[in-house]
Amino acid sequence: MIEDFVNYLEHEKGVSAHTLRAYRSDLESFSTFLLKECDMDLSNKELSSQIVRQWVVYLYDAGLKSTSINRRLSTLKSFYGFVTLRKKFGINPVANISLLKSEKRLPQFASENEMNILFEVEEIYDDNFEGVRNRLVLELFYSTGMRSGELLSLTVELFDKHTEFIEILGKGNKKRFVPLSENVKGVLKQYKPLRNELAVKCEDALIITSRGKKAYPKMIYNIVKHYLSAATSLQKRSPHVIRHTFATHMLNAGADLETIKKLLGHSSLSATQVYTHNSFEKLKKAYKNAHPRS
Repeated sequence: MIEDFVNYLEHEKGVSAHTLRAYRSDLESFSTFLLKECDMDLSNKELSSQIVRQWVVYLYDAGLKSTSINRRLSTLKSFYGFVTLRKKFGINPVANISLLKSEKRLPQFASENEMNILFEVEEIYDDNFEGVRNRLVLELFYSTGMRSGELLSLTVELFDKHTEFIEILGKGNKKRFVPLSENVKGVLKQYKPLRNELAVKCEDALIITSRGKKAYPKMIYNIVKHYLSAATSLQKRSPHVIRHTFATHMLNAGADLETIKKLLGHSSLSATQVYTHNSFEKLKKAYKNAHPRS
């Protein structure tokens, strides 16, 4: 049942490999719970909403936060929605289960000054292939707001074909176009000859390792973490933090939400509106510091 569901998500819904791994992990975790605590499996007709609630309590007692539990519940809802329709499973045990209330956290982002340090202090980067490549990775994240998986899917051909914008393949295989900044163009000009020397046997991936192979998620994460640690005081230092930084700085500079939504590849405006809270916090702070009667 899990395999059928994962295949459906991959081939009919175009879900990313990262998301597929998360779905599979959530379902295997629930399956293990059922086997150990209830002596049943995912296809047991006696599986009820009460058992699902026991699982929620089990996860809560294990120290998981509401957001993590809700993600697992969402996985179950999708899974049993699928098997109920496709496999004639019977009653959906998650249909009447509500998601937990969770505290909304504002996305972390770097200040403009910190990002200036990141790109203007030349000593941060080594004067070799890895130094140029790492700078390109950071420039692409900050200039486009793309996700890590989207960066890894970039090819050299895309940049040979377009010189003024970049074509990004996002979630659900949806394409969007983002302008190519002069900063990115400049680093690309340095990077491509160095890359081509190494990538003789490599596929056409734009970002590669020093051995000429396609880059991988952990490598990209480590690059971002290293440089954000050197230039910022952020607690979180991941590619997604730079994505938040891109969106927040665009909004603070006057870009409208609809434009930011398109640049980020969000399917709905509600996902983009979270960045307005960061801007409101900045306005409140400025007001408090500047108004004589604040």
